[in-house]
Amino acid sequence: MATSLSRELTYFSATALVVSNMIGTGIFTTTGFLARDLGSPALVLAIWLVGGVLALGGCLAYSELGINLPRSGGEYVYLREAWGPTWGFMSGWVSFFAGFSAPIAAGALAIGFYLSSAFGWTGSWVAFSVPPTEPWFSISIGMGDLIGVSLILIFSVLNIWGLGLTSRIQNILTTLKVGIIVVFVLLAVGMGNGSWEHFTQTAERQSSVSLTGQFAVSLIFIMFAYSGWNAATYVTEELRDPVRTLPRVL
Repeated sequence: MATSLSRELTYFSATALVVSNMIGTGIFTTTGFLARDLGSPALVLAIWLVGGVLALGGCLAYSELGINLPRSGGEYVYLREAWGPTWGFMSGWVSFFAGFSAPIAAGALAIGFYLSSAFGWTGSWVAFSVPPTEPWFSISIGMGDLIGVSLILIFSVLNIWGLGLTSRIQNILTTLKVGIIVVFVLLAVGMGNGSWEHFTQTAERQSSVSLTGQFAVSLIFIMFAYSGWNAATYVTEELRDPVRTLPRVL
């Protein structure tokens, strides 16, 4: 007997899913690399704009695909329907091993690193070594690593608990995240001593690649930061009225 997923996700919950996937370690950590490699505030802003246009193009394409194939799975469904089950299968395993696992690990480790640094939980201990005496290979674990692993375990359990609880927690965390950013921006405008001249200052480039080539290479940072714009397509079957909701969410 065919089964279907419970359509519990609202427009707000699905939008929060996209927002929370995009606002993360990429956005907060890549600008320094961009300034180092591009050397111009104007180019840093321009490359974020280019990335936004590319992500928007992806959203428009995925909206059309999602309307015509309103099933959960994202690229897995689209590739399977377009070129057969082999490509969908390969896409699923790539997502499992790298596409989703790597960003989750990066985000968890970043949180663990920031918290351990803030509270002075430094140092690490050897958890595994080969051979035990005079090892040529060893794995060290610190408090930041334990925090990251614990976060992944906690949120895995919460997701198993049920969609309703998970979506509510997602909404709260996303609202908190966006609220903190808004507060930072307001404080910067209200209390900061900035100047529009900062946008005309240049930095010494540390990249030997041509500016055009470096701009193209730096788009890798941007696309990593923008990744998550398609998050809602993975839960299409759990959206209320996906034909109308999915395009608006993306």
